[in-house]
Amino acid sequence: MPQRNQDKWISDFQAYAVEEIDWSKTCSLPFLCTRKSKLRIFQFKLIHRRISTNRYLFKVGISSSEQCSFCENTSESLLHLFWECPKTKVFWNEVIKWLGNFSCLLTKSSSPQLCLGFVDDTTALLVHHALLIARYHIFGLNQCTPPPLARTFHSEFSDLLGIRKTLFT
Repeated sequence: MPQRNQDKWISDFQAYAVEEIDWSKTCSLPFLCTRKSKLRIFQFKLIHRRISTNRYLFKVGISSSEQCSFCENTSESLLHLFWECPKTKVFWNEVIKWLGNFSCLLTKSSSPQLCLGFVDDTTALLVHHALLIARYHIFGLNQCTPPPLARTFHSEFSDLLGIRKTLFT
């Protein structure tokens, strides 16, 4: 990953007391937790900062506003869209709480690094897969403007688990 992208993420995460990011594990995570190309490509674009936000689209003259598509109060950066937006925070809290209902998916705590896929531990692949689907859910809704809803994510993830259960039983 280019050093410039690493430096920008480290700068973004300074407010959250991030000491160090394992870039090797972060970059390999989508290839470990999913076989879906669209999810792998999405995570690659996210960690390489290649997802267009309203801030960027406004800067290049494509969007009429740089405000967040969900809250419409703050300039839309990657960190704001996927973590800091009040509507996204509600979504993450509900997703983490829901995942905590499953003993195999119990997570210690939510953090911007965990929720965005910047990890030191790649062993909890089902949790990481669920969080990758949640990130993709936020991204997909950003194009349509409604805020992310945990119940829609629950449905998408449950469908995936149902398909896997059918395949492996």
